[in-house]
Amino acid sequence: TGPSPHVARYGSTEGTGVLIRNALDSGARTVVLAVGGSATTDGGTGIAAALGARFLDDAGADVPPGADGLRRITRIDTTRLDPRLSGVELVVVTDVTAPLTGPDGAAHRFARQKGATDDDVLDFDRGLDHLARLLRSKTAVDIAHASGAGAAGGVAASAVTLLGASIRSGAAFFLDLIGFDA
Repeated sequence: TGPSPHVARYGSTEGTGVLIRNALDSGARTVVLAVGGSATTDGGTGIAAALGARFLDDAGADVPPGADGLRRITRIDTTRLDPRLSGVELVVVTDVTAPLTGPDGAAHRFARQKGATDDDVLDFDRGLDHLARLLRSKTAVDIAHASGAGAAGGVAASAVTLLGASIRSGAAFFLDLIGFDA
């Protein structure tokens, strides 16, 4: 029967953010997020929330991470973002080149395999587009059409704009890591 539509709508990257926080607690100086598939379409808001960012609605209440709430976010507060992030190299490695939004973006290319309906896909894409506009107004980075920003439900969107991550090709990263050319 396939994945539950609830996974598509409410799945969150928050657990990955907890893992990053644990790496920071252990003294990591470099954190590599190897991303591709996931059960989420939250634009990386769960990761950022686990690291202290707040995604607020028009009443100032926290919007829970997940594709379902993206369009309810009206403000992003990063004042409580973990300060250790500024001293860490955060790298998102992926071989997915999908942008965050649009017909080739995270929702259209990947949300159905997470249990989303056709209507969900349109809703999620609108939510990711809304998030991209908020991120652009906060950070001046236009992440909506960046190559790789749509991997793992848009993890790179918040990682790049809010956490200072860079995106690298997964294959090239791992070939360099093992010294393949040598």
